[in-house]
Amino acid sequence: MPSLFEKYRPKEWKEVVGHARMKQRLKKMTREDDVSGKAFMFYGSSGIGKSVCAELLAANVCDPDNIQVYDATKVTAAVLDNLDNRSGQLLLGTKAGRAVIINECHKLDSRCIGRLLTMLDPVPRNVVYIFTTQAHKQKGLFDDDDSSALESRCTVFHLEAQKYAKLFAKRAMDIAREEELDDGQELVEYVQLALDCECNLRKMISMIDAGEFLPEELVEVLENRATAIPEV
Repeated sequence: MPSLFEKYRPKEWKEVVGHARMKQRLKKMTREDDVSGKAFMFYGSSGIGKSVCAELLAANVCDPDNIQVYDATKVTAAVLDNLDNRSGQLLLGTKAGRAVIINECHKLDSRCIGRLLTMLDPVPRNVVYIFTTQAHKQKGLFDDDDSSALESRCTVFHLEAQKYAKLFAKRAMDIAREEELDDGQELVEYVQLALDCECNLRKMISMIDAGEFLPEELVEVLENRATAIPEV
């Protein structure tokens, strides 16, 4: 059974919380068939939608079987060579494109960044590269010339969190009530949860799933039921 967060993971752009300008721009690019042949980078703190946005963007270009997702720590020169060699291949499916998602790209080593610079100049017409990172202007990816050059080859979106605290809170409240995991708390209490979690929606939903807003007496009843020893 999937986690509560995965159960409510957005399946389309209208389900993504906040980031209105970014969504408007990406929808326009999708309508105009202007996504393939480009590279994108999503910046933002944990749990605010970077990976979801990357997946939805990739789905506009290609079928699920042609989306390749990597953690940056697993990306090597050999992996990149293989991706480059396959970039011109025709693919089966209803959509002709290929998408490569590299998460936590601030963990890429300098040799891989250097290799990517040649692969993205230009990006093959049927391919889209999508990077996600939390590390904007922190020590690591963006401290050398090559990594700045990598950023300059991408359309960059900065996903802000705090300005959307109320929207994140409303989404969390709706999920809690749908799952019967709250006790009638007001929106202001969910806003406080959003602020406490730095608008990390994954963390917010995890806390709700753990009973953050259930009344204490109900939690005790559930615990007693779970630990009760059946009579023989």
